[in-house]
Amino acid sequence: MHVSRFYSSLVVVTLAALSLGITGCSSHAKQPEPPPQPSAIRTITLNPNVIIVEKPEFKPDGGAITGALNAMGAKLGNPRVVAIQDIIRRGNVDVRQIVLDSMRNELQKSEVPVKIVERDGEADLQLSVEAYGMHRGLEMIVVPSIDLRASLVRTDGVPIWDAKEYVDQRHEFRDGVHTNTFDMYEREPDLFKVDFAANVARVAKELVEDLKEDHANGDIGKDDQ
Repeated sequence: MHVSRFYSSLVVVTLAALSLGITGCSSHAKQPEPPPQPSAIRTITLNPNVIIVEKPEFKPDGGAITGALNAMGAKLGNPRVVAIQDIIRRGNVDVRQIVLDSMRNELQKSEVPVKIVERDGEADLQLSVEAYGMHRGLEMIVVPSIDLRASLVRTDGVPIWDAKEYVDQRHEFRDGVHTNTFDMYEREPDLFKVDFAANVARVAKELVEDLKEDHANGDIGKDDQ
């Protein structure tokens, strides 16, 4: 009888120790992180005053050196840049309006949980065309190029979001990127307008996707919360 009590006590102590061990392990287990909270901003105004560089560019496929030479040539009257300006004029290519229309269209089509209002939005969506024109790809192919930045600025002037997307010669073989030859665009400037607008629409879609993702992750204005 004495022995059975001893073993009974031993069993109780052992089970209690095991229970404490399990409890201790579970208390040290990594707790799952809570899901991200979406950004608080709900209304934005699309600023019609698109900032745009003074001249288009023609960039040969050659990296930084030829890019620097191209920038220098643009200031000195690069014949290709002058030709692009002529194509834009004859094709009636309104870069500012194409950018605005593309962004407005993509915002309306998307599922970004913010409302686009004409005035008094919580933030101003500002667009800046940092470069546009043509980039040369392989052989005689050129890509109507666009380098577009989008920024959200609160009504108090504090920037709360910024993103940049582009299309250039590196996108030559991507699905949906429009390309042609320089000679064809010179002969048919309306074709350049169509292809340029298509590439701008692609960039606008990517910017809106960036906005949608960052809003869902709570990254818009995160540093100011």
